[in-house]
Amino acid sequence: RQPTLSYALKMVFTMVNTSPKDIASVSGIMRIYDKENTVRFVTSFEAGKIAAGKQLRTSNTWELNPYLADQQMLSRAKVSGLKASFEITSVIFADKSSISLQDRLPELH
Repeated sequence: RQPTLSYALKMVFTMVNTSPKDIASVSGIMRIYDKENTVRFVTSFEAGKIAAGKQLRTSNTWELNPYLADQQMLSRAKVSGLKASFEITSVIFADKSSISLQDRLPELH
């Protein structure tokens, strides 16, 4: 029986709600870069409720595939050689209003 390898990437981060409205949900994209600034991992993340003017410290864990070269590199990399970026793509407020990042310009008629 072949042994299975298991690697995970765990990130802990703090989000601050600077709006006057309570947030119900935040979604986004996280990218991990190596010391040469090459993107090695891209994934989505989601966080829950954040009261107006408050902050939320949250953590997410993503399983890495040791058979994909970029993810294998992450499993062996020193944390000090990595950096992360977070891009918020959607915010849903408690009042059901929302904002989202547009990935293309709207069509003009």
